[in-house]
Amino acid sequence: MKSINWLWGSKSGLIVLAIVIFFLSLVAFHLDSSLQSAKSIARTNAMNLALVLESKLNTDFNAADSAVSDIADDIDPAVMHAKVAKRNASKINFWLKSKVQDIASASAMRLFDANGDLLYSNQKGATTFNISDREFFQAMKAKLSSNRAVFSDIALTHSTGHSAMIVAKPIHDRNGQFLGVAVVAIDLAYLANEFSQIELGSQGVVSLRRLDNGELIARYPGLIGDNSKTGANIPVLQAIRKGEPNGYIEITSPVDSVRRIYGYKTIGNFPFFIAVGIADTDYLAAWKKSSAVEMLGVVLFLAILLPIEIKRNRSDQKLHESEQRFRVSDDKMVYQ
Repeated sequence: MKSINWLWGSKSGLIVLAIVIFFLSLVAFHLDSSLQSAKSIARTNAMNLALVLESKLNTDFNAADSAVSDIADDIDPAVMHAKVAKRNASKINFWLKSKVQDIASASAMRLFDANGDLLYSNQKGATTFNISDREFFQAMKAKLSSNRAVFSDIALTHSTGHSAMIVAKPIHDRNGQFLGVAVVAIDLAYLANEFSQIELGSQGVVSLRRLDNGELIARYPGLIGDNSKTGANIPVLQAIRKGEPNGYIEITSPVDSVRRIYGYKTIGNFPFFIAVGIADTDYLAAWKKSSAVEMLGVVLFLAILLPIEIKRNRSDQKLHESEQRFRVSDDKMVYQ
């Protein structure tokens, strides 16, 4: 109690208190500055990583778009019939193989006739199957879609059973008659593996989604083609729809409830966006460690300063009391 009274009730105590408050203010300012710096670095890293992935995906999607467009535009209409497929298979399969080798994420490139039956494939010995049940094929056959290449929803490939996204373009003859489709299958497992090569910390995440409905195309970590927790109302998509095709956002993920800083970017002219999330717990780990060390230093400083000042104050008080007693004693001797 005497120590508290000294801090508030004496000039020296107030000076010590002012020093302590000033010191704590400096520490608080430094901690807040270092926190903002850690956040700024995390934002920059997330945005840069999103830009890097966007560039890779844009290159690959452009290659897939160009490949199916070239095939659909250049294919001889006469070979788009099952009765002549066997005779032309060697030459066209080799052509497809040469086209698909420049698409890193492609698992296959194929041509299907007007009935949806497989005619040609870059894969040697590919088993014949039919895709007439696929929505993109039905839309192209019914001429409900444009004549441009389209990126389909996620589907399981007939040949492997793996999740893939199909890039397809309709094939027509000179009279506009539907002859079939040229398709490239984008391997989603390949995309997820590419995402896994990025150093994001223990709870970092990368996700590729559609712009129209927020559908999850590929995510790391996570299941390929897992759309159980998606939707058009996810915060990143909302930000993009407000006219911000690239940037960052700090949110708690609706998928796993982890708070992260997300850097995001739309993929070229394609209907997708990439988001790279760095978790608060990861980018703040170093800050928390340094802050703990700094606070320990503060505690030690105060633990040393205050007892010294209190002891000095007590010594001063005793000296003052001793002087007072000496003066009283001298006064008595004078009057005697």
